[in-house]
Amino acid sequence: MHNLGRMEWNPQAAPFDWALRFHEYIKDAIVQNDSARVIGYESFGGDAALAVPDPYHFWPLLYVLGARMEGDPLHIEPDFIEYKSLSMSSVYLGEGLAAA
Repeated sequence: MHNLGRMEWNPQAAPFDWALRFHEYIKDAIVQNDSARVIGYESFGGDAALAVPDPYHFWPLLYVLGARMEGDPLHIEPDFIEYKSLSMSSVYLGEGLAAA
């Protein structure tokens, strides 16, 4: 989730309110395993339109969530917004990332 056109290149800049609201909305839907809310993210209105102006970078999240099996551990890390509008959060399933 990002809006590159609204980014501010200051790493200390606080996220936009709309970016935080959408970030929490999607994160809560993922944690609650509410796929309808994630798939229908556009129903979140103006915050969704600002956070996902183009769905191409949002769609991969649907693949990850579609592969989720009951009981799979869920991890969202890192979990922050950078440059006011760029979510750096990653979602992965399973016991953890394999060591290289």
